[in-house]
Amino acid sequence: MTDLLSADGASLAQLLHPLASVLTGADNPYRVLQWLRRSPAAHLLGRLALDPEALNHKSLDTLPQRAAAA
Repeated sequence: MTDLLSADGASLAQLLHPLASVLTGADNPYRVLQWLRRSPAAHLLGRLALDPEALNHKSLDTLPQRAAAA
């Protein structure tokens, strides 16, 4: 999970700890893995996690307005 949600692959921003906890605590980890591999939203999440301080509506509004960003 740290690989997906951190810029350096080693440390996780405090802001993202709740998200990591939800994803790693899922009842069915295989479904989470499938979502992480295939979902455009998961790929967008990975991009946004590179700068967790920029996780806000203004930043999202600058992205292409596809379903994942909506």
